[in-house]
Amino acid sequence: MRSKLTTFLGIGICIGLLLALLSCASAPKSTASKEGEKKAPPDWVLTPPKETAQYYFFVGSASDPKGDAVRAEEQAVYSLIAEITRYLGVRVTSETTSEARATLDRFQAQVTQQVKQEGSARVSGLRVADKFIQREGDRVSVYILAQYDRAELEKEKARIAAIFQEQVDAVAIPESKGKRLETQGDLFGAIRSYIEAAIAAATSKVENADIKFERNINNAKRVVSRIGLVPLTKEVSGMIGEPLPASFRVKIVDGQAESDPPVAGAEVQVSYKEARSLGRPTVRTVALKSGEDGIVEFKHPVPTFVGKESVVMVLDLSSYLTPLENVPRQYRSLVNSLEDLVLSKRVDLPYTVVSRAKNIPTGVVVLDLDAAGNPTGSSRTMAGVLEGLTEEGFKAVSISLDPVALKGKGDSDIIRAIASQFGDQIDRIVFGSVAIDEFIENRGQFQVRVTGTLKAAELKTGQVLYTKRMLKRSIGSNAEAAIGAAFRNLGLDFGKDLARNLP
Repeated sequence: MRSKLTTFLGIGICIGLLLALLSCASAPKSTASKEGEKKAPPDWVLTPPKETAQYYFFVGSASDPKGDAVRAEEQAVYSLIAEITRYLGVRVTSETTSEARATLDRFQAQVTQQVKQEGSARVSGLRVADKFIQREGDRVSVYILAQYDRAELEKEKARIAAIFQEQVDAVAIPESKGKRLETQGDLFGAIRSYIEAAIAAATSKVENADIKFERNINNAKRVVSRIGLVPLTKEVSGMIGEPLPASFRVKIVDGQAESDPPVAGAEVQVSYKEARSLGRPTVRTVALKSGEDGIVEFKHPVPTFVGKESVVMVLDLSSYLTPLENVPRQYRSLVNSLEDLVLSKRVDLPYTVVSRAKNIPTGVVVLDLDAAGNPTGSSRTMAGVLEGLTEEGFKAVSISLDPVALKGKGDSDIIRAIASQFGDQIDRIVFGSVAIDEFIENRGQFQVRVTGTLKAAELKTGQVLYTKRMLKRSIGSNAEAAIGAAFRNLGLDFGKDLARNLP
């Protein structure tokens, strides 16, 4: 049977062993000099450990002259973070994006929590290997040794470096490319790259975005200013209904003279007028590109009208400019200045279309009808047609045929009858009828609308060359004046339209 003394000694030994184990289990280990005691610092304080195949080592240190160990340790942590950040190789500058700044701030905050053992943040591969506190009089110094897994640190370094470079590259790379292409003479490639850089500046969080956007828009304008459109075609003249004798040619150059270097692959929009079936003009557009010689050539379709017009060729950078439509509003004025410059890169190539019709003896006969379909006994529409044709230099005359003879007859019968009577005097005939189809009286005012169809034909062949239906309104203080004006003015419209469209 054991004695009480033996039992007491056993319990004391167990307690002592337990305290020793608890003391050894605390981490990280800390070496501190007691009050009045000067203890030699560990080797790593004076000579930081060299990196190994598995770890990097970093030392942070700081002192407080008033002996505030907490403050000294806090500054030592910041010193340690500065060392790790220095190794990462990133530096916050005016080029640094706000996203990159935030990424670095988050990393530094996580390292701080890891070292201080605060919160739940953990930086993979990082741990505090040792800490040394030294007191000398009132001064206290704190040294922290951190051990960072080599593979984990290199991975973090690459991640942060990529974020730092990503948005800066979004502007810098296309801008640099634009400068290179501009030097090489690839003007359109340079414009595209400069616009890409401007868009990146406007839509990313890069610092000094306004400056970079304006710089790259100005770069693009500088290149656009170099492009010239030199007309190679003089004024062209042709006949209606026949192919024009020459095509329209423009040379795109890096400069302003025909002898300047050609620009190949330039996109050009060509606009020209064309008469529709009802005689109203419409604008057609064609997209063309310059060849290796810089020349853009456009062959105009067979003209369907008479008069002076122009083929317009405009530098087309719409595909380049479209992405700029979505930039923030504060950049709109700069975008507008670039668009205006592009629109100024145009040439107008004049041409004239005439008709042989004005030299061909032409007779005119038109029947005017009232609202009931009865002949009015006047020839006001015919007078208007003759006036419109003679103003354009046509050899047009009225023929001594009672217009009533036209009523109820088909085209071929009318043409044969006129040919048999007047074939030795005229070669063509303009014929048709116009009737009142609306008559309104309101408070002493008379409103009249007349509508009719005229045709023009060759007497020898019977071929109908022209057919058009038109209308005209007129208002007058008395019925006769309103009716007369409506018939005459419609005749004038027909005369001008015939002059423009007869081949």
